[in-house]
Amino acid sequence: MIKTKGLFMRSQRWLGVLAAAAGMTLLNTSPATAALPTVNWKAVSTNSNWHCGAYTSPANARDLNFKPCWVVNANNDAQAVLVVQNPSNQARTIKGAIRMPGFAGEVNCAETVLNPGFTRGCYSITNACAGSTGPLDVWLFVRDEWGEWAESINGIADQCG
Repeated sequence: MIKTKGLFMRSQRWLGVLAAAAGMTLLNTSPATAALPTVNWKAVSTNSNWHCGAYTSPANARDLNFKPCWVVNANNDAQAVLVVQNPSNQARTIKGAIRMPGFAGEVNCAETVLNPGFTRGCYSITNACAGSTGPLDVWLFVRDEWGEWAESINGIADQCG
């Protein structure tokens, strides 16, 4: 005579243990962090609403200039912008990032070719100024002649607080 009832009961018990363990694993797993949006570069036209830091040049591309800017409108909404200027006579491949700890709207800036004589901006998401925005840091990545990326950082203080 074959004993199947005991085997069946043990299988059910193991399935229950496995299901409980899987459930605990799912409960203890934190959700994946959403990726930051990537935005394209646009033309730059400044006015009195723009509050910018000084231009600086990346270490591997002294012929480029970049700076961080806050744009604060009449409704007290703020938007961060990474501005890049190419006064040289050669096209450069760039990408960037805007980071604002304590203020929503951080973005990555798409890879693009910045042609000679052009100035372009990477615009973050616009949000209401509700107290301090905290500092604004912009990262510019420039591809060098060997195809490697080099990063440079520039920043300015809060414009909402």
